[in-house]
Amino acid sequence: MTFAAGQAIAQLTVADARSLVGALHALKTSASSSSSSSKPVTSAAGPTQPSSGGTRVACSVTLSSEGAHLQWDDETKSLQSQVMLRREAFSDIYIHHSVADRKVTFGVGLSHLADTLSLFSSESSGSEGMTISYNPGDERQLQIETRSPLGSAEPASDAAGEAGRVEVNAYAKIGVHADPPNYVDWTDSWQMPETSFCVRSVLLREAVEDLEWPGGSVTLSVDRNPPRVEFLSSGAGSLSVKLPESELVGLSCGQDHLRHAYSFKRLRRTLVAQEQDLEALTKVSISADGALRIMHMLSASQGPRAQNRHHGATFYGNDNYFSSQHAPGRTGIVQYVLLPLSASGTTAGF
Repeated sequence: MTFAAGQAIAQLTVADARSLVGALHALKTSASSSSSSSKPVTSAAGPTQPSSGGTRVACSVTLSSEGAHLQWDDETKSLQSQVMLRREAFSDIYIHHSVADRKVTFGVGLSHLADTLSLFSSESSGSEGMTISYNPGDERQLQIETRSPLGSAEPASDAAGEAGRVEVNAYAKIGVHADPPNYVDWTDSWQMPETSFCVRSVLLREAVEDLEWPGGSVTLSVDRNPPRVEFLSSGAGSLSVKLPESELVGLSCGQDHLRHAYSFKRLRRTLVAQEQDLEALTKVSISADGALRIMHMLSASQGPRAQNRHHGATFYGNDNYFSSQHAPGRTGIVQYVLLPLSASGTTAGF
């Protein structure tokens, strides 16, 4: 179907974009770090050449009646990153009635999107929220817009006062890619049985950061009996960090003993702080073949939709995760899937 020039077919309004901005900058950091290497990286998928930098890294964006979904795969095909915001995170969602499956997907520069949203989020104090609109016409643009009343005076309620109201309208347009990156969700081929647990995000991050000194890979070891989760690293020296059993929530072991190694640098990228909530939980899952999934929960200031939970959204297969007693009030997920290192120390590319 052809749409009129300038016509937006998808439009989402968010009252507070700080959580989304933080999540995108975490992905941007991963992308920039991944593409900054001057040497090709060898994986099971073969050698891959580095790109010219994070500014040209494209992510896939889907806007739908369910919410928003962004995905990026690193060049080595060993780390996949996703941001998923359910519709309760938005004060308003509009998808044109003629759009197939009520969703649109396109590609956009990850750094451009993260930096633009960051700028508008910092300037949106006192605004009526941030609106994200997608126009698939000839210009193929994503528009970011905020509206704010000029001055601190309260808006007049009478017709004459409303007519004389002055607003500041700030917007930016980002060019999108005609063809989005051809990404697939690695969890679609997730092998069971899995091992999983929840732990406070800050504790998990500190445990991994403590392993920087040895300079080697990081091994995650999980035991069923007695319950034990430990990170180990060896290189210039050796070090191990055991997570306190009292801090582990819902530990479920698919095997009596599990042990897999991961790249320290890539593992650390998955633990970039998403928010300042010291009680925020991160869910860690390990598949039968060692793929590591790390899910950070996001909070956001919600609009009226947050008061009505009866939308039946599956939210990309994660609805049960949000229904968990450990995720009250959470409206989004930042998810990373990291593949394990092979016996030779190289990453088993997807």
